Amino acid sequence: MIPVPVATAIRDITAELLALSTAQCGCVTVGIDGHSGAGKTTFARHLAASLRASVDSLAVAEVEDFIPGWQGLVAGVQNIATELLTPLHRHGWADVRRWDWNAMQWDGSVRIPAAGTCRLFLLVGSGASSAACAPLLDRTVWIRCDESVRRRRVAAREEGSESWWQMWRRQEDALLALRDSPRLADWVVDG
Repeated sequence: MIPVPVATAIRDITAELLALSTAQCGCVTVGIDGHSGAGKTTFARHLAASLRASVDSLAVAEVEDFIPGWQGLVAGVQNIATELLTPLHRHGWADVRRWDWNAMQWDGSVRIPAAGTCRLFLLVGSGASSAACAPLLDRTVWIRCDESVRRRRVAAREEGSESWWQMWRRQEDALLALRDSPRLADWVVDG
């Protein structure tokens, strides 16, 4: 797949997701994946803004809110598939445990969406299109970006990122060994 610029991707993905949400019953689920610092959250924010003009029941959630700490990515995406994506497909909503990164423990649950049912859902973060999650996603986006750029971005937003970078990268690599998410993505976008 040839990567496309962000503005083109937002336009084309918005059009496809709107068409899909019209044609499909239930919640349309999209995984926005990529390595740490690739630009997933920024891309998702722009995509959500574009979609909100036409979709009244859109929800967005970050992978990191539902995994148990720095060493929990691989096991956490399985929990996301079971506790979040499966209920969204069945009912259009889910109650899912949320991780408190400050207390480093589970902190109750959150309902997604906050009320009603979800017509379109964006799951954003490393592992969003992993082998555990992919069967429950209608579309996937891979955000690609050079490691040097990603490291600079993360260092600018998170003090002490060197303490967890390699550990997190090993988990991202473990997920990619189970499913080649960049190659299998519906869209590849430059971050």
